[in-house]
Amino acid sequence: MHRNIVEIVAYGDAYGLPYETRTKSEIAALGGASLQLIEPSLYSDFKDFLGEPIGTWSDDTQHTLIATEALYKTPHSAHELVREIAIGLKRELPTAKGWGGTTKKAIARVDPDMWVIDLINNGETVGNGCGPLMRALPVAAFALRETSKEADDTAVINTTITHNNPENVVSSIVHNRVLIDLMRGATFNRSYAEELLSLIARTEYQQRSSSKLRQAYAAALTSSNIDNDVYMNKQSEAFTSWAVQAVAYRMILDYGDGDLQTLLKHTVEVGGDTDSTASIAASMWALLHSEGDLPADSCKLADTPRLARASQFLCNLVEASR
Repeated sequence: MHRNIVEIVAYGDAYGLPYETRTKSEIAALGGASLQLIEPSLYSDFKDFLGEPIGTWSDDTQHTLIATEALYKTPHSAHELVREIAIGLKRELPTAKGWGGTTKKAIARVDPDMWVIDLINNGETVGNGCGPLMRALPVAAFALRETSKEADDTAVINTTITHNNPENVVSSIVHNRVLIDLMRGATFNRSYAEELLSLIARTEYQQRSSSKLRQAYAAALTSSNIDNDVYMNKQSEAFTSWAVQAVAYRMILDYGDGDLQTLLKHTVEVGGDTDSTASIAASMWALLHSEGDLPADSCKLADTPRLARASQFLCNLVEASR
């Protein structure tokens, strides 16, 4: 696990943010993704980050930080953890940028005095975004000492505070398992990647979910044209949790052994929800690599002291939990 893991997540986020909403062909027409950080709103259709400086990161990193900072309060249970996460999200809602409508609606309802049962069922039942995946890294670090059943339950309630539907729950359970495996030293090779299909199928059955993640991931594993086969030529599909997850996993399979810049360039050039795919791929890369210099322009990242503190905390937590 890399000592700068949260900075690496933020770098992937900031690197992908300028291309969010662009398709593979559109990015290719630009000459491909840049080899360095550029203005966050340069090519994106989203205007939340218009005028923001190079190094700005989005809600992907913000959710990671909020969930990590919830751990600073040493919650004794998963319920305590998700309460602190929900309160942290509510605190930052007024100045939130890049948040999806599903997360905004759910967090607007949060009250610190809510009963736990109401809080963990607070999420929108319609919505398919990536909010829960953004919070997954610190949640997995918390769940590292738990049994598989407990870890799955923790992933579920991290999801349902904002996204209370079977498809998002499946994505979170699977991603939580993957992150925990990587924290324990697993390698994301072809054998591991193919075994995930069985886990996804079992989880979809247990959660009475549709097979959206299994279909997207199976397509990603075998496709030579990922944007067509996973996104199905629909921009809306590119922003679903299952498509983002499937693309990030395929990129880690193909480029996870190499350097961070190569991984991020190939990930972003698939198009779609590029800050989310890049930040998820970056987080997995940071779990697979204990060494490696950060890109030279990582010094431009916003709020580096906050990122560095979160990195140190997560590394210490994971090391103590192994």
